[in-house]
Amino acid sequence: MPNFTQVGGLTDQQVADVVAFLNHGPKITDVALLDISKKPVDYTFRNADVAKGNEVYTKSCQACHGLDGNKLDIGYEGGVIGYFRSDGKYSEGFIKMIYGADKVMSREAQGSLTAGQARDILAWIQTKVDDPNKTRLDQQILVNK
Repeated sequence: MPNFTQVGGLTDQQVADVVAFLNHGPKITDVALLDISKKPVDYTFRNADVAKGNEVYTKSCQACHGLDGNKLDIGYEGGVIGYFRSDGKYSEGFIKMIYGADKVMSREAQGSLTAGQARDILAWIQTKVDDPNKTRLDQQILVNK
């Protein structure tokens, strides 16, 4: 998604990206039920494959985010897990996985994930976020190395 804090407005490509998202793009509600009465919002991912999510994370996300999600400083203590644990930003994470986030997390860099792949990754991450022992991503890895 475009960086809306930039000075000078959106570029033509950013406008096209927003229009494509609004008109055609997959949305979090395509793959999850949201309970907005809860704070943070509660996400229940439909038909998610947690093991597949771990596999896709390993292939598409681990190089930049690391096994434990802390390889990049994304502004949250605990990296990826801290990001989602802080207020359940699964819809924002979904958008970034599908459409990229500026130039750093581009669709090309992550392999142009599908809505199903993003759902599976988020469902796998959710198992770590919801773990009362605050398990890191590198613990309980499900994919054979």
